[in-house]
Amino acid sequence: KVDFWKSLLGKSIYRKISYLSMHDTQRLITEPLKEYIDYPDEVIDRIYRLTGGQPFYTQVICQNLVDLMIEEGRNDPVKKDLEEVVKDIIENPLPQMIYSWNSLGDWIKFAISTLAGSCSTSKAWSDAQTVYQFLSKSKIALTFKRERMNVFLEEAYQKEFLQKNDQNAYCFKMDLYRRWIRKEHSIWKVIKEVKLEV
Repeated sequence: KVDFWKSLLGKSIYRKISYLSMHDTQRLITEPLKEYIDYPDEVIDRIYRLTGGQPFYTQVICQNLVDLMIEEGRNDPVKKDLEEVVKDIIENPLPQMIYSWNSLGDWIKFAISTLAGSCSTSKAWSDAQTVYQFLSKSKIALTFKRERMNVFLEEAYQKEFLQKNDQNAYCFKMDLYRRWIRKEHSIWKVIKEVKLEV
């Protein structure tokens, strides 16, 4: 299944889609079916944190929520419904998620996997030192200095996987990715997958 999508998406034309503002994301969530689905603010806020306002992933989550509402004969999605949809996406990742992960270099995979491991909540931020401490607690020693880890995190930031604050700490732009990487691409799995020297 994965190899099929990798070969198909590898031949696709790449188009960069920017992230929407909170206001525009709210419109994307609510306006198409505003007469039929009533999204509470807490669900809208959570969708925005999960997707960072990325339109494709926002639409995927909304489509799955709408399908769930139709199936259950309701029009009032709640956080529990959203969680059910997200768990399903994490367990059955979209081809685009797999493709974007496979497009990363080995050490960037390792860096963001470590970041995902050190950020246990959607609101958590970690700097290079915190990431390094997480590795120490996991009994992983690197063959290079902490500054190089910062370079890998910065590359992931430049590729728009991460956000960065004024204290040079990072978090995932899309919390959906953080959750998926924590579950499917732990640092131990990444080390085995790409055979890193640690």
